Amino acid sequence: MRYLRAFTELGVDARYLIAASTVRSVTSMGILGVLLNLYVIRLGYGPAFIGLLNGLAIVAAAGASPVAGGLGRRWGARRTMLTGLGIGAVGGLLLPFADLLPEDLIPGWLVVANSVAFSGGMLFYVNLTPYLGVVTAPRERSAAFSVRFSLQWLGSGLGSMIGGVLPGAFAFLVGESLSGPGPYRYSLLFGAVLSLAAVLFLLRGREVSAETDGGRSGSAGPTPWRLLILVGLVSLMLTPAEAAAWVFFNAYADTILRATTSQIGLTVAAAQFLGVPVALTMPAVASRLGTGRAAATAAFGIALSLLPVALIPHFAAAGLGYVGILACGAILAPALNVYLTEIASSEWLSSATGASLLGTTVSFALAAFGGGYLITILGYREFFIIAAALTVAGVLVFRVTLLRASASSNVEG
Repeated sequence: MRYLRAFTELGVDARYLIAASTVRSVTSMGILGVLLNLYVIRLGYGPAFIGLLNGLAIVAAAGASPVAGGLGRRWGARRTMLTGLGIGAVGGLLLPFADLLPEDLIPGWLVVANSVAFSGGMLFYVNLTPYLGVVTAPRERSAAFSVRFSLQWLGSGLGSMIGGVLPGAFAFLVGESLSGPGPYRYSLLFGAVLSLAAVLFLLRGREVSAETDGGRSGSAGPTPWRLLILVGLVSLMLTPAEAAAWVFFNAYADTILRATTSQIGLTVAAAQFLGVPVALTMPAVASRLGTGRAAATAAFGIALSLLPVALIPHFAAAGLGYVGILACGAILAPALNVYLTEIASSEWLSSATGASLLGTTVSFALAAFGGGYLITILGYREFFIIAAALTVAGVLVFRVTLLRASASSNVEG
C-alpha cells in the first residue's frame, strides 16, 4: 500500500512512463518471451538456431545502445523512446509471418525482424532510466524505480500467462494443431498489436532534459571513460546466469523436460508475479546493504538459483530454480539502476545507462551464441553450470572494481 501511494504521488510524466514500460513488459518480456522460441521450434529449428536468432538480435540491440544514448541527448529522451517503441512494434508485427514465406527465406526473416524489434527496445530502455531520474526528485527515486520494476514484473507475469494460453485458444478458434506454427503466429501478432498501447501512454507525457534536474547537471565535463568502462564491464559479468535462463529456459523445458506450453507460461508467470513484491523490497534491502551491494548479492542469488535448473532434470525443480532467478533479478535490476543515478551525473546518466545496457546485451548475446553451440556439444546442464560460474566471477569483479572505486573516489573522472 505504501508503494501504491508512492506511485500516485509521482508526477504525471513518471506515471505515464511507468505505464508505457508496463505495457511493453506484457508484450516483450511476457508474450514474446514465452512464445518466440516455441514458435521457432515448431518451424523445425533447434538450440543452435535459437541461440543464433537471439544472439544476433542482442548484438543489434548492443549496437543500438550507444546510438540510443546519443539520440536521447540530442532529441530528448521521450522522443527517442517513442521512436524506439515504434521501431519495436514494426519488428514485432513482421516476425510472426516467417512461416508463410518460402523455406529458404525463413531464417533471414526471423533474424532481421527480431533484430529490429530488439533495437527499438534498446532506444526505449536506454532513455527510460535518465527520463525517470529527471522527472522524479532524489527522495522519490528509490521508490519510483522499485514501483517501475515491480510493475514491469507484474506486466511480464500477465503477459506470460496470456502467452501460455493464447496458442491453445487460437488453435481452437482456427482448428490448427499446437504442433504447428499457426497458433503461435496469431499469438505473437496479438502481442505486437498490444504493444502499440505503450506509445499511447508515452505520448501523454512531456519532453524533458537533464537541465531540468534541479541544477544537478551543470555544464557537461569530459567524458567519464573510467566510469563507463567499469559500468559496462560489471554489467557484462553480472548477467550470464540470468541470460542463460532468459534465452533457453523455455526451449529446455519444452524439448528436454517435455513441459506443455501452458505449464511453461504459468511457471514463467508465477516467477514474474513473485518479482512484484520482491522488487518492492529493494529500497529496504538497499538501505541496509547499499544499492551496489544489493545488486551484487542479487546477482549471486541468480547464480545459485540456476543450479537446480542445471542439476535436477525435473520440471518442478527447474521451475523453482527459474522462480529464484527472476526473484533475484527483481532486486538486481532496480538496484543497479538506482546505483547508476547515484554515481553518474545527470548529463552522463544516459551514457552510463547505455554502457550498462551494452554490457548486459553483450552478455546476453554471448549466452545466446555460445549457449546454442555449447548445448549442442555438451548439453543444457553443462551450459547452465558454466553460466552460473561466470556470474559468480562477475560478482567478485564488481566488488573489487566499481564498488571499491565508488566507495573510495570519484569514479566519474
